[in-house]
Amino acid sequence: MNRLGKLALLLSLFCFLMTFSLKIAFSGWMPYVGTGVGFGLFFLLFALVINIGFLKAVLKSESIHFLIKSFVISTIVFFILISVNVIFQQIDKKYDVTSNEIHSLPKLTQALVKALPDKLEFYYFHADNSKVKGFEKQVEKSLQPYIDLNSNISLQSFSIFKRPDLVKKFKVGDEESSLYAEYKGRIQRVSGLGPKEITNTLLKLTKPPKRIYFVESHGERSIEDDSTFGLKGLKDQLERLHYQVAKLSSLQVLPEDAVMIVLIGPRKPISETDRLILDGYLKNGGHLLIAVDPGEDHEINLLINEFGVHVPNNFVFSQQAQATQSDLLVLTHKGKSKHEISEALIPGENPALFISSTVDIIEDYKEDFAISGVLEHLPNSVAKEDIKPESLVVADGVQYAAVVAEGLTAPYFRLAVVGDSDFVTNQFYNRPGNFSFLLSLVAFLAKDEDLLRLKLPMAQTTYLVLTQTQMNLYFLFFVIPFCFLFFILAAFFKLRRLF
Repeated sequence: MNRLGKLALLLSLFCFLMTFSLKIAFSGWMPYVGTGVGFGLFFLLFALVINIGFLKAVLKSESIHFLIKSFVISTIVFFILISVNVIFQQIDKKYDVTSNEIHSLPKLTQALVKALPDKLEFYYFHADNSKVKGFEKQVEKSLQPYIDLNSNISLQSFSIFKRPDLVKKFKVGDEESSLYAEYKGRIQRVSGLGPKEITNTLLKLTKPPKRIYFVESHGERSIEDDSTFGLKGLKDQLERLHYQVAKLSSLQVLPEDAVMIVLIGPRKPISETDRLILDGYLKNGGHLLIAVDPGEDHEINLLINEFGVHVPNNFVFSQQAQATQSDLLVLTHKGKSKHEISEALIPGENPALFISSTVDIIEDYKEDFAISGVLEHLPNSVAKEDIKPESLVVADGVQYAAVVAEGLTAPYFRLAVVGDSDFVTNQFYNRPGNFSFLLSLVAFLAKDEDLLRLKLPMAQTTYLVLTQTQMNLYFLFFVIPFCFLFFILAAFFKLRRLF
């Protein structure tokens, strides 16, 4: 290229750079942009015209041919990829190839959704402002897998200001956004957008409500008491889950519609008459939940010993007790238990008991019983004979905090015993893990196994664990040779430059 052509090319580049630099600096439309671009194109064409021979030589070079072929091939590949994406977007098929299908709905959920015979409608209510409109997309995304499985499921969105009739019908509060579901005239609020919360809502709507009775004839905690150690919060939570909760002031006549009977924190001895009634209730296939506190004269062992369970009068102390709440707060975990109640516990959310005792399994129980520990105190916990920290240690090692017993032959009774009643009171039930554990117990005793088996698939993490010998071999045969090879190459290139 001659000097005049090079000068024209430089002027063309200068015009383009100055024009776009000023455009970026001052933003907006400027009248001289077209002029600058015009001058740039003029100088570029001038440089090409006066060097037409040079341009022909460049176009005939192998490098240009290679660039043209590469551009054509890249364009074809790009077009194929775009076409494949457009085709598969139209097909809209999703394939979960993870080992445990963590991006798919659980098989139980899919079966439940596909089997819905009638129309189920989700209603999303919002305050009609920009803050919550983006959240509507999240609601649609969370519900789409359910809608894809069954055409009877649909989603509608309404402003709380434009549909006061629906707001009144669903009893919508003053939240900026909320989600409800309606099925056969039954209404349930959706507590979250996760698969577990949505599927739990479907289970509550499609299953008939079950009635739970809380006994209050032996000084038990009251479901109407909203004080620190009452059960009003627990009652409200269970009713939100579509259970019907009622108190039982006497055991003389057991309600026929009782799916289970609950004794939370009895403070008085259970009379022989009541023990015989509860004993007969269990032997006839009843379901009973008992939560007792150490140091109370409840005499519950006279009832539960026959079913292979014993509650000793001791006090558990945990080294992980959170002093900000109480030195007698005892953390637990599921231990090695494979029971469905234990498996339903949320990882990382271990129940916390308060002034707890151990729950023992009597070794020589009847063979037609199945008894399992479902909750353990932490391994470093110890049980002492008195509430005083300096009292004598009477148990350590594996100590159960909750045990379940169930009959293996008809009638199939179910019994759950917990060594603390405070964990479900108004003060503690909302701790992470406490209500989830109680709900697992209720689902097991009420035979709502669907709620227990409803577990979200978790991604499996694979760890590479090496022994000390393997680590030494790795360092000897990989790290050292790699560093040595790097040093040799560096020395080679350095010496090559010198000579």
